[in-house]
Amino acid sequence: MNEEITNQMEAIGQDVTRKIEELKQRVNMRLNETCKRQVSCNYDMETKKAA
Repeated sequence: MNEEITNQMEAIGQDVTRKIEELKQRVNMRLNETCKRQVSCNYDMETKKAA
């Protein structure tokens, strides 16, 4: 009985860890997209100022 509960807890822990990793990757992808847009926007502004 105890071993079964332990196994279930470990499985849940692994599932939660996997989901957290997936979320981290999604957040990082979003941040990268946002940063790229911001950088290209800033670059456009600097280019226009220089022109």
